[in-house]
Amino acid sequence: MGSVRVRLTAVAAVAAVALVAASSALAAPPPVAARAYVVENAATGEVLAARAPAQRLPMASITKLMTVLVTLEHEPLSHVVTVAPGAASVGESSIHLQAGERLTVRDLVEAALIQSANDAADALAYDVGRGDLGSDHPEQRGAYQEARCGWAQDERRNRSQRSAE
Repeated sequence: MGSVRVRLTAVAAVAAVALVAASSALAAPPPVAARAYVVENAATGEVLAARAPAQRLPMASITKLMTVLVTLEHEPLSHVVTVAPGAASVGESSIHLQAGERLTVRDLVEAALIQSANDAADALAYDVGRGDLGSDHPEQRGAYQEARCGWAQDERRNRSQRSAE
C-alpha cells in the first residue's frame, strides 16, 4: 500500500509539473505598456507577440542605433552632411537642425546617440541614401531604406508571405 501511495504521489507531482510547464508555454504575453511592439523569434521569423505592428511611430532608440551603424558602414566620421529639409522638420526629440546646415557625421552621430536626436538620425539617413528614394541607383535606395530601418519590417513581411505560400 505504501509503494502505491509513493507511486501515485510521484505521478501526481509529474503531472502537476507538466501542467504548470504547459500552461506557462501557452500563456498570453505579459502586459506591455508600449503603444506598439513586435517580439519575433529571430531563428524562425515567427511573431510571438505584437501590438499594432504596422503603426508608424516616432523613431525609437534602436532605430537610431541602426541608422548610425549603416551610416558608419558607408561614410567616414569626417564626411560633411548637408541637412535635408525633411530631416530638419522631423520634430520630437531634436537638436533643432536647419535645412542646409552642414555638420560632420561625427557631430550627427553624437547627437543621435547622446542626445537621442531624431533630426540628427534622419540627416544621416538622408545623406547615406543620397536623399532620393526614387533614384535609379538601387544601392542608394537600399542604403537609405536600411538607414531608416525599413528593412526589418520588410523582412518580417517577406517571411510572413513565404510561410503563407
